[in-house]
Amino acid sequence: MAKNESSVGGFDLDKIGPPAFVAGMALSMLAAIIMPVSLALHIAVACLGIIAGLLNIRDKEIQSFLLSTVVFTISANTLGQVFGQLPGLETAAPAFFGYVVAFVGPAAAVVAFKQIWMLAKD
Repeated sequence: MAKNESSVGGFDLDKIGPPAFVAGMALSMLAAIIMPVSLALHIAVACLGIIAGLLNIRDKEIQSFLLSTVVFTISANTLGQVFGQLPGLETAAPAFFGYVVAFVGPAAAVVAFKQIWMLAKD
């Protein structure tokens, strides 16, 4: 989506999106290693995904982003199973891909909804 050029209380909203993306990916990695199954962490990652989807995706990136998220979401389960066969990654690899899907899915849903809204209002 177009970068949000508004600010709230003097804080530039454009500066939240990229750190939310990095935080979502980092939290996914750490959570997969430390706590492979955690509802609270899945919710936290999903919330970061919503923030990243709202504030990070520009108009010209929508189609690429949505295509990428669909392909990744479809392949994530297989990737988790394949990398989960490696010694020491039996639980961490599937958990990591699960957390990343929990991060990317809400971001994709927000971007898709925004795109549908833009198409429908015209």
